[in-house]
Parts: sequence; C-alpha cells; structure tokens
Amino acid sequence: MNLIGHLACAERLPPDARLGAILPDLLSLYDRGVRPIRLLQGSGGGAAARVLRDGVRFHYHVDSHFHRSPLFRDGSRVLRERLAAAGGAPGLKRFAAAHVLFELFLDHLLVAQDAGHLAAFYGALERRGEGALEALLAGLPELDWGAFSGFIGRLAALRFADGYLKRDGLLDRTERILARLGQRRLEGRERDALLEAMESQAATARRRLDAFLLEMQAWRPPAAEDAPAAAEGAARGSTPGVDSGGPAGLD
Repeated sequence: MNLIGHLACAERLPPDARLGAILPDLLSLYDRGVRPIRLLQGSGGGAAARVLRDGVRFHYHVDSHFHRSPLFRDGSRVLRERLAAAGGAPGLKRFAAAHVLFELFLDHLLVAQDAGHLAAFYGALERRGEGALEALLAGLPELDWGAFSGFIGRLAALRFADGYLKRDGLLDRTERILARLGQRRLEGRERDALLEAMESQAATARRRLDAFLLEMQAWRPPAAEDAPAAAEGAARGSTPGVDSGGPAGLD
C-alpha cells in the first residue's frame, strides 16, 4: 500500500505507531538506498521508539497481506490489461505501472471520501519533533537525522498528500516513480485508458478497500520474542523495487 492507505490501516494504533506505519515509505521517498526493515533489528530508544518500531512492523504486515489480496490482484490486473490494450510502445513494464498506480488510486479513494485522512497524515508528520523518531532512526547510522527531519517538514509545508485528490495527479506521480525505475512516460492514450479504468472499478475497489481496512485494523503487535520472525515473513511478501518506494518527488 501507499502512505494514506498504511495510515488508514493503522488508525486504531497509538499515534507513534501510526507514524511508524508510514515510516518505511517516508524513508524510501527520501532515499531509496535506505533499508527501513533494519529498524526492526534493534531494541533501543525507549518505550516511545518501541511503539514506533511496532508501527514499522505493522507496515510490512499490511504489505504482505495486501499484495496477496483480491483488492490488489484484481485491481492492478484491470489497470495492466487496459495498459496493454492502449499501447504497445516498448520501455514500460506494465506490472510496475499498474502496481504503482493502483496503490496511489486507493489513496485517492480514501482522501476523496474523507479529508480527515489528510489531516491524519500531516498530524503524523508533526510527531517527528517529539524525540522518539530521532531515537529510533539512530539504528540507521547512514541516515542524516537533520536532513530527513527537514524533508518531512517540506512534505507537510507543501501539502504533499493533497496531490492524491485528483486522478490526473495520480498519473503524474506514477510517471515520476516510473522514471525512477527506468521506465518511459505514459502515452496519451495510455493515460486516457487508465483514467477510464480507475473510474470503472472505483466502486468495487472502495468496497474491497473498506473490508481490507477492517481486517488490518484488528492487528496487534506480536510478542517481543515473535517479532523478528513476523517481520522477516512480512518482508518476504513485498516486491523489491516497488514496495515501500513511496511516491516520487516533491510537488
């Protein structure tokens, strides 16, 4: 899933855990060379950092279930098939394009229905200043805390997640992500086909998304002795190069 989707799944968790649930995407958006899953290997930083770490663990739990769900499989398949029918130019991995766009589309469905998801996102970003996040990220010594904190501040100041409100904007962000993956831009007829595909499956995707959110919101952190195995299993369910990549670039 993407930022807003992860946050909606985590809405019943404590505030620091909600920030942790979007942290892998924030880190990968900042620097794709960072490996957020390594945060689960540590245990320091105090109680607040432990709650953040639970949120990171939840992120991988959600992604593992999401990519095996009918919500994702069927939704991304529709986009992939529409892409194949609309254009045959080389240079585009349609699975990657459909994968990225469908996750962004779910964020769109959430924020278009309830602007409270935007407020929750910016509220989570504000928690970076309370100390626990800096303590947790000490487990990634290659990361410059000051630079990363400033980056999160810019996301909030630029109202980054507001870009999920319009479907044309989803396509623009998809193209920026595809460029990072070495793929070409979408052709005009491909964009038109994808807009039609999103419209045609909006009701089904929204219904399945609601069910998936309820399933994920029932999650509780595993016991400490079970946490490493749970994290490893969840990570195996993700797709390298696409998951936890976050949306590309600042608006």
